[in-house]
Amino acid sequence: MARRRRGKDDEPPTTVRLSDRAGAALWEAFVEAKRDDPFLTYVEYASAVVTDGLDRAQRRRSR
Repeated sequence: MARRRRGKDDEPPTTVRLSDRAGAALWEAFVEAKRDDPFLTYVEYASAVVTDGLDRAQRRRSR
């Protein structure tokens, strides 16, 4: 679990640790997506991937 900053107990941590394999796959996918959208940031891309993944997991649990 990520360490929480003092005084920020109500806010979730913004750092996610990935395995080397997952990190490399995410980076490669970001580089490909950035070719189509040069203004895309890594934070925006990674956030979208996480949000999409959470939505997908929620749908699976709802079945």
